[in-house]
Amino acid sequence: MKIYTVSYKRGILAAARFTLLVWFFVFVGMLTSVSSYVLSGPHVLELMIKKIGKTNRLLVEQALILHDNSTGQHGAAFKEIVRYVFPETFRSDILSETIQRIHLVTRGIVLTVTDGKYALGTETLMDQYKDILLYRSRKMLEHKLTSAGVDVSVSSFGRFQDMIAYVLGAEYPDQTRSQLWIEKDTFLPIRLLLKRNDADFLEFRYYKWEKMDGITYPMHIECYHNGKLIREMKVTSWAANPQFSEDLFDIKLLQSLYVQEAPDERPLEAVDEIQKTIEEFKKLYEQSP
Repeated sequence: MKIYTVSYKRGILAAARFTLLVWFFVFVGMLTSVSSYVLSGPHVLELMIKKIGKTNRLLVEQALILHDNSTGQHGAAFKEIVRYVFPETFRSDILSETIQRIHLVTRGIVLTVTDGKYALGTETLMDQYKDILLYRSRKMLEHKLTSAGVDVSVSSFGRFQDMIAYVLGAEYPDQTRSQLWIEKDTFLPIRLLLKRNDADFLEFRYYKWEKMDGITYPMHIECYHNGKLIREMKVTSWAANPQFSEDLFDIKLLQSLYVQEAPDERPLEAVDEIQKTIEEFKKLYEQSP
């Protein structure tokens, strides 16, 4: 009987040790799983690019709606034609009887025509809504995001408008840094936040993604400056792989058609890139019939 009791106790102790060992490895496994559950930023970008899809060219016609929060005026709409030649050429045209604005980005060169005069230079933050839609290479997109202040090496999970998303560039809920939000299940971008300082930021929100001929595109884009809606882009029609004239993307041809803007013609506040672009669009608003 004594031998049986000892053997029985030893069996209980062995079973307890085994159970503790199992729970130890389960716990370690859970920690490992949690720490590795958030995918790396470059991997998320790769999945996002794959999800958006590929095509050679894209034509988008949209209503550009301007909101002027300083005066209370809002709702002025213009027809905008946007052309993409992937992976690095983009042109936007706003044309009417009284308004002309052309914005061209090709092979790192930026040209903007306003009021019949052109200027060469770098893009403003206001134009960067299209970066995640244009650059079809992870390295190219990662370079553009890094230039805009998004640290792609940092990734976390966050919640925005009842959606769980990967947050590239910050540890959620930190919003003091530039960051790109990519919806967890669809791997489609929903939010791009570009910070200049603690009190000044620009935000793009991407809604209503639709797919056609292998590419997915947002039918509605909103732009906020310091939390206030300043413009919207609503797609009215779009087409994949249309034919484009090469003249549309010829920098030298455009320079020959328009007069170069003199540096002293720009107002002093043009040093502020966001304010400069807002003022340009206010001017379009005032000139509209």
